[in-house]
Amino acid sequence: EENVVNALAADFPEERVKKTVGRFSLAELFTVIRNASLLITSSTGPLHLANAARTPLLGFFCPAKPHTPKRWGPYDQQKWVVTPNLDGPEKCELKKCPHGGCLQLLSDLEITAALCEKRLKNLPE
Repeated sequence: EENVVNALAADFPEERVKKTVGRFSLAELFTVIRNASLLITSSTGPLHLANAARTPLLGFFCPAKPHTPKRWGPYDQQKWVVTPNLDGPEKCELKKCPHGGCLQLLSDLEITAALCEKRLKNLPE
């Protein structure tokens, strides 16, 4: 994971990025997520921690049938899951994926639109 984070962080000014891969215990991670105004993540444990903490989230799921958000997504924030508009295969095998990693097919516009909608709906009244 650290290699991926380093590659992503390289695209931003150093003073704007705080890399924390592997630096938190589960309890510390939960505290960070609970105090966040929004968590953007893939279908991993932190997504479920955010859901449990009632932290607004935007989650990304692949469309493979065993990985659908209806089965594994955040139970009370299902509408904030973004999935590529593809027919999912019976099982997800990245090396055999005809799409070459379907989450990469999500456009910046799709992600930005979902993020803007999420933030606008969660503004204080």
